[in-house]
Amino acid sequence: MIRDGNINRQHHYWDNLAREAIFTHPFYLNKIQKFISTDSKILDYGCGYGRICQILWDKGYRNLMGVDISPKMIRRGNSLYPHLMLVQLDPDTLWSESDRFNLVILFSVLTCIPELAALQELLKRIHQVMAPQGYLYISDTLVQTDPRNVKRYEQFFGEYRTYGVFRLPEGGIFRHFLVDDIYRLTAHFEPVFTDLIDVMTLHHHPAKGFQYFCKKVS
Repeated sequence: MIRDGNINRQHHYWDNLAREAIFTHPFYLNKIQKFISTDSKILDYGCGYGRICQILWDKGYRNLMGVDISPKMIRRGNSLYPHLMLVQLDPDTLWSESDRFNLVILFSVLTCIPELAALQELLKRIHQVMAPQGYLYISDTLVQTDPRNVKRYEQFFGEYRTYGVFRLPEGGIFRHFLVDDIYRLTAHFEPVFTDLIDVMTLHHHPAKGFQYFCKKVS
């Protein structure tokens, strides 16, 4: 189980994976470049070791900030990409600044937040710190229909009371989504595009995922 008692802040789990984790959700910069200029302020929330920030850096984006709850992920990122601004998440500091970010990236982040109230609070906070007309780019994992996943959704439904939430043997707790779940969470954003994609999980299982790109509205 999560050692700090908060199933929405699983930094111990990610610290344990920091040395070998490889994140693979595809980042389609070509699909969003027309919305995001190279001088845009960009936040990668849940940046891990900085993979996406580095992709953006390679394409000329410099006003980048990556934050993650795992200090070991950040240390790995700082070692790999010392030119990037990757810092351990300090919610009090991050949320105190408003109208900052032209783009916020949430790649495989919502899946790590099992509870609906915590998801709603995160999206509310993100909306607050985005610039007017800012954009949000989400990539995550759908509720699966294969027997392996259905079995664990059913196994943990009695404990977490949400179909799609499950716990791994190593202790990490995850949530898979319906696309409509994401639309509800982002009700204060205007859709730009939704794509259904094939992804690989952290443990190298093929899965169905989605990407959602949307625009802030007042």
